[in-house]
Amino acid sequence: PIPDITGYCRRLPDAKVHAEEGEWDLIGGHLYKEGICGEVPEAEIPRHRGKKVLVGAFGVGKGKFLPATHPTHPGKEILRLVINAIPSNILQMTISGDIEALPLFTQWVTIELLAEEIVLLSSEDMRCAFYIFSLCRKWWKWFVLKTPVSARACGLDRDGVLWLGLRVVPMGWLSAVGVIQYLHRRLCLLPRPLGAGLDPSLELRRNVVPPKDEDGRHSKWWQLYVDNFAAGPGSSPA
Repeated sequence: PIPDITGYCRRLPDAKVHAEEGEWDLIGGHLYKEGICGEVPEAEIPRHRGKKVLVGAFGVGKGKFLPATHPTHPGKEILRLVINAIPSNILQMTISGDIEALPLFTQWVTIELLAEEIVLLSSEDMRCAFYIFSLCRKWWKWFVLKTPVSARACGLDRDGVLWLGLRVVPMGWLSAVGVIQYLHRRLCLLPRPLGAGLDPSLELRRNVVPPKDEDGRHSKWWQLYVDNFAAGPGSSPA
């Protein structure tokens, strides 16, 4: 939904794609080929006071580097792709999703163990979580990157350029956390084979009383924090 923004957004903020022209064709073409971006006709790009609503992009170092023997980019640092979606965010209302289900670290102090017991913790992170969940076609136009790319760089046999829109949940979208948390929980709670079939009564989250076992102790639990899954003993299926 688009609220009436006349009173507080007279000028749409700018966002820049931080890449050289030739470099961006390489990056943008790869995003298109991998299905992270899709083509959005220029006529479909939303406008605010006549100005296209376009988002930016930049990279943040991950502290990891390509090997010195890499054929094209030896020793280059691997970057995390971040979308500067401020121009689009300012026109949207936040989708809170399952933000209220985000657990608090302080809830772990309620875990009660007997003297002979220890905590066995299993944990797993999704890799590139913000880029593996697809958005429906209607959302693409709200995340069109400011710098178009060559159609041929995208593997298409035609001249001209493509306006690329994010097809996935972009890191930088104000609703990303709520949406990812919701989708991750659905995957964990859905019965098998669609999901993991975890016991909902054992989920640790901020808006419910911590789960207790048959002895009235908080000893079995699992939790989700956006892309991270953690569980105590006996809380998740093998």
